[in-house]
Amino acid sequence: MSRVSQRSMNTAAATLLTPRANTSSVSSVPIAQLVPYITTTLGALGTILTFSLSLFRPLLVLWPLPILLYIFAPVTFFLDLATTLFIRLPYWSLAYILDAVYPLYVLLGVACITGGLIGIGGRALCHILITSLALPTDVERITPPVKDAEEQKLIAKGKGKRTERVKFEQT
Repeated sequence: MSRVSQRSMNTAAATLLTPRANTSSVSSVPIAQLVPYITTTLGALGTILTFSLSLFRPLLVLWPLPILLYIFAPVTFFLDLATTLFIRLPYWSLAYILDAVYPLYVLLGVACITGGLIGIGGRALCHILITSLALPTDVERITPPVKDAEEQKLIAKGKGKRTERVKFEQT
C-alpha cells in the first residue's frame, strides 16, 4: 500500500472513532453526553461486521449446502407431504370439528349441570315437605324399618334370606 492510502485510512478511522460534536445545545444530562459515543461505537461495530462478512462471502459459494438441498429435494418434499397428510391435516380437521361443536358441548354441559342441580333441589324440597306435612303414622310407614344387628350381618355376608332355586328340566 502506498503512504497516501494508509494516511487516508488512518484519517477515516480517526474520524469514525471520534464522537460527533453536538453544536445545537449542550445538555446537562449525562446520558445525552454519551449519545455521540454510543452512535459512533455502534457505527464502527456495524462497519467491522460488514467487512468480516464480506471476507466470508467467497467461501459461501463453495459451501455444499445448495448441492445437498438439490440432491435431497425429493426426500424433503416427500416428508413434507407425509407430515401434511398424516399429522397436519388430521389435526386441522379435528380442530375445525371441535371448534364447530364447542358451543353445543357448552350448551349440553350447562343443561346437565342445571338439570342435576334442579333435581337435587327438588328432591330435597320434596323430602322437607313430606316430612313436615306427614302425620306421625305416615312417617313410620315412609321410613324403612330398622333391621336388627344379626340380620344386617347376615345380609352383609351374603347369607340373608335364602331363596329356592328351581331347576327347569329340558324336554
